[in-house]
Amino acid sequence: MQKHLNKRNSAKYTSVYRAAAAAFIAFMLTSCQNSDSRILEQLGFTTATSYDLVQKGEGDQKVDYLRVGISIPKADPDAISRREVLVTEGKTSKEARIRLSEQTNRTLVSGQLRNAMFDIGLARTGLWKHIDTIIRDPSIGPHVKVIVTNGSAYDILAKEYPQHPTIGVYLSEMLAKEAKSNAVPEVNIYQFSRDYHDDGIDPVAPIVKLGENHIQIDGIALFRSDQYITKIEPADGIVFSFLRDNIRQGELSVDMEETEPNNEFAMLSYITSSRKIQVTPPAGQDPLPEINIALKLKCSVLEYVGDQDSSTVAGQKGLEDKIEAKIQKKALELIQMMQQHNVDSLGLGQHVRNRIGYDQWQKLDWPAVYPKVKVNIKVKIRIKDFGKIK
Repeated sequence: MQKHLNKRNSAKYTSVYRAAAAAFIAFMLTSCQNSDSRILEQLGFTTATSYDLVQKGEGDQKVDYLRVGISIPKADPDAISRREVLVTEGKTSKEARIRLSEQTNRTLVSGQLRNAMFDIGLARTGLWKHIDTIIRDPSIGPHVKVIVTNGSAYDILAKEYPQHPTIGVYLSEMLAKEAKSNAVPEVNIYQFSRDYHDDGIDPVAPIVKLGENHIQIDGIALFRSDQYITKIEPADGIVFSFLRDNIRQGELSVDMEETEPNNEFAMLSYITSSRKIQVTPPAGQDPLPEINIALKLKCSVLEYVGDQDSSTVAGQKGLEDKIEAKIQKKALELIQMMQQHNVDSLGLGQHVRNRIGYDQWQKLDWPAVYPKVKVNIKVKIRIKDFGKIK
């Protein structure tokens, strides 16, 4: 009898313990969820930031300030706006960050930063000190995109885009898409830093500007060291890509005639290219190296309007010759433009340095020599197939 009572009591106590343990676990899980929820609501994840150069005062009393804006997504589905945009001014980005923190009830964190936009005016004065500040923040990864804006960077950041409620995602996806087709390079802070510290190449970055209800590509920014000097127009971005690197995908519209109306053009697609650079080192009385660039392109002609008969071998060869001549002319124009502005955006100095050795490279004074170097370009194109012909 006593043993029976002990068993009943033991079962009763076990049941009570289990119920208490289940209640405790449920309480802890609920507490953790509420705690995590409160923590997330208290954090402001910066996804995009803008930097603009602003001047205050007049004449000799003008003082440069940095206008810094940030975009913070909101997690509250009932909020009127999907994000919070803050802006302030300061003499440094760190000072501006402290002032931005004073404008919000959330703790600002930068671990989700994906895009850093700099207006052209600020880029002309040099970007390294601002990029260096971003790099030194241990919470920020190396994949933050460097973007130059034609116009106010803050205006682009602050504008509402009905089709794209999150500007950080909008910018990232747009630039990734354009980079995939080689219209612009996709440049992050690591790549900009690498090229800035390399004495054989100058950094580049995509340029964007504000459209009516959208952001649009406005070319490629070319830097000398960390200062913006000039740009590649959007229509020439793909040819610049041919010169800068090997590509695996691209499209190009080629106008065959120089004058309007243009009655002959070709639309090239599925372009792949390979680049080979040969350097003839200085010899004898000639203190300058000579550079030869050979480009090989393969493509499909999706559409052609003109008088070439593509159904014959002769007609196809004639079309290839015309396209080669047009691309070669444009490529040479871009090279000469970069030499005139003394921006080595193609990294030709790297090839010269590798060819002549570092000791001779140090004696060469590349920035002084580069504008005078003779650069030859040869383009060879092979059309794989023809699409729509008129």
